[in-house]
Amino acid sequence: MTGERSPREARLAGTLGDVPSPLDLTIHRLAPGLDPAAWERELAAIDLEKCDILKRDGASVVVGARIAGREVVIKSAPRRGMIPGLRSWLGLSRDDRQWRGAVLLFKAGVPTARPLALATRGSERQAEGLLVLERLRGPTLLEVLSRGGLSVREEHALAREAGRIAGRIELAGLTNRDAKPSNWIVTSTDATRPGLALIDTVGVHRGRAPEAMLASMIIESIGLGCRPRRSLAMRCLQASLEVIRPVDAPPRWRHQAAVGAWIMIEGVIKRHGDPTPRVNPLRGRETRA
Repeated sequence: MTGERSPREARLAGTLGDVPSPLDLTIHRLAPGLDPAAWERELAAIDLEKCDILKRDGASVVVGARIAGREVVIKSAPRRGMIPGLRSWLGLSRDDRQWRGAVLLFKAGVPTARPLALATRGSERQAEGLLVLERLRGPTLLEVLSRGGLSVREEHALAREAGRIAGRIELAGLTNRDAKPSNWIVTSTDATRPGLALIDTVGVHRGRAPEAMLASMIIESIGLGCRPRRSLAMRCLQASLEVIRPVDAPPRWRHQAAVGAWIMIEGVIKRHGDPTPRVNPLRGRETRA
């Protein structure tokens, strides 16, 4: 006997710092059909700094990775102290709210990134929350707005699809207060079959606030200088109204409804204040002091 600790004992004693082991990980939620043992083993061992860094905001990071043979996105945020731990225990953490939001959208038939696992990793003094989502390939809607390059037909098709999705959310008795363009993935720009999906559902909850939801789809782009043309915004609005209003309503009524809704949306935007995001999703760094 040399008196040296085994790697397992060293990890338990914290002498190896932040090196994780399966004993450091607790899985709180796991999507049906997934192997708990495999997911616990791989989530405990993964080094997020060696993954594809998608976004960093202070101590929080979003990465692309592979877990149990699946392409996933992992959102990691520090969970230190009594309050974050209590919120997690009560199911009130940001990750818990995103999980519930995604479930609500799935039930409403709204395309979104499927939540796969919710876990806590690390010691009581230095823990991190891990939210694992299905990875959807494609640029964000904000990136598409920023770089352009689509035909007018493709732009209007995407605007209509965004409006239809917003309408389905409203029709299900839900709202999304954080429907900003960087939270949408464009899965297809085909004008005949456009594809959009929501990847951040923390702002989804029961209630109705369609004007606020549609305003949130515009505000971020204003702050980054890539606001969609009014014709595209109106196309999105009209598509949303077609879902939630009677399709056989007279054209004059539909026009009046769109104008009235647009006035309310503009009011929400004006009351919002500075639209510049604290972290620029196009660059992943601070943009405002």
